[in-house]
Amino acid sequence: MPITKVTNLSSEYRPVTGGSHRTRTVSSTAVAWLNFSPASNTKYFAWTLEGGDIRITIDGSDPTASVGYVVANGSSGTWNVDFADAVRAIRSGATDGVFQIMECDVKGGY
Repeated sequence: MPITKVTNLSSEYRPVTGGSHRTRTVSSTAVAWLNFSPASNTKYFAWTLEGGDIRITIDGSDPTASVGYVVANGSSGTWNVDFADAVRAIRSGATDGVFQIMECDVKGGY
């Protein structure tokens, strides 16, 4: 079994000038995923999840350890700014989840 999962980031995305690498720890209390002000040219966030599984909601309600969409440890993906702003998260087990986050824009400035 591999110890890591790698998902290629689309070649359309590139790191944002003025953005930075961020981490977001998700623990036993529901929190907003986006807890910082992104750079003005950020369009997407590329992320990976390390540690424990989490649950998220995107409808403004708080997830619980048993309610919400599961994001499994080792998952990765991209969320646009509006989606990321709507995400609320909580860990679903005993281990905190830690997101590694990169701010991105799109080549050509779409």
